[in-house]
Amino acid sequence: MFGRHLEFHEGQPADRLRLLLAIPSFRSGGAERVITTLASRFPADRYEVHLVVVQNNGPLRQSLPNTVICHDLGCQRVSQAALPLLRLIRSLQPDIVLTAASHLNMLAGMMQPLYPRSTRLIVRETGVLKTSLAAWRMGRVMRPVLGAAYRRAAAVIGQSEFAIQEIHQTLGVPLDRLVRIANPVEVGRHTPDLRHQTASPFDGAGPHLLCVGRLGPEKGFDRAIDGLPALRQSHPQAQLWILGEGSEQASLEQRARELGLDQAVHFPGFQSDVSRWMAHADLFLLSSRTESLPNVLLEAIACGAPVLALEQVGGTREILAQLGLSDRWVTGLEAWQSRWFDRPAPEIREQLVKRFHWQSIVQEYEQLFASVTGRATVLPPARQAA
Repeated sequence: MFGRHLEFHEGQPADRLRLLLAIPSFRSGGAERVITTLASRFPADRYEVHLVVVQNNGPLRQSLPNTVICHDLGCQRVSQAALPLLRLIRSLQPDIVLTAASHLNMLAGMMQPLYPRSTRLIVRETGVLKTSLAAWRMGRVMRPVLGAAYRRAAAVIGQSEFAIQEIHQTLGVPLDRLVRIANPVEVGRHTPDLRHQTASPFDGAGPHLLCVGRLGPEKGFDRAIDGLPALRQSHPQAQLWILGEGSEQASLEQRARELGLDQAVHFPGFQSDVSRWMAHADLFLLSSRTESLPNVLLEAIACGAPVLALEQVGGTREILAQLGLSDRWVTGLEAWQSRWFDRPAPEIREQLVKRFHWQSIVQEYEQLFASVTGRATVLPPARQAA
């Protein structure tokens, strides 16, 4: 139902910035997880945080504090959400509208001339544009529409230098309107200590390889399955565990059977305690074909897991280089190396905390909000909280 909000809190400071964050649903996709993390972490004394979803389904709603005011547009798809979203924006008159999915970004940008005069639109590109446009049925036609929509935004966020350059070159967004802000990592929830504090979710001798994500073709889980036979030549008990749900599960299971791996490849489905799996994994494998900036890779590193990324399009290689893990970028899984299973040194996690801690990322967003609204925000000194 349009405009239905689950919580509202009065008596808060009147000079807070009013934020409206928009996502397609509460499902556990990367964009949704990032935005719900940010919504939870913006300081309540400086921001009145609203979060609107096109479809009110998925588990992430349960992770939000009651300081976040949730709105459900009650639509089945983004294309149906234009009028209810516009009504909500005109009713709330937020200082900032932040959207975080290509279709939703395009819709928000197209409607921007109808926003209240004081409302500023910020769009956050979450994927690799080349891949997204190719997947759209009318991608070639929609490209100029998407570009026009993005150019109406006060700022466009890319998660990596790769993303910044791709948005600029593909959609014509001026570089002075592009801002690089990485994904936040909840370092207090993703910690190597979980390996000693929790029971292992894995069965059998192993080694146990872990993949996490929606079971779609872009995640490349077929590449992980195809690489397992070579590992089992030297480690006959090696197992592959793929956490997630999606349309490709049947075909992935069929591929495992064709390779005689039906007892070695496991599909436990969606898991709410994925950090425990990461902490106990002998190797976290990022098999994606495209990733703008893979949150699951950052979380696995935060959990102290050895990581490996198959060659792909996007910002993954850039992130690995920043963390001193360039040797964890590989072109194939034909020749497994024992060093791939070595756990990262503590300095690697320290570097991750320095660059991707949720508190640092929230402050980057605060600085952006101050810039586009012209309202200065007094920020506390940076510190590394959990």
